[in-house]
Amino acid sequence: MNLRISNPRARELAFQLAAGRKVSMTRAVIDALENELVREQEQASLADA
Repeated sequence: MNLRISNPRARELAFQLAAGRKVSMTRAVIDALENELVREQEQASLADA
């Protein structure tokens, strides 16, 4: 699967994360999005407590 990122800032951030982790940009974006979703779910759980 190809990942097309048209926003220059988003592309640069994805590139930096991918390079630092030595993974593809697609993998870096998927990991970042999954981590952000988990973080939001954790915050929502804490707010409910």
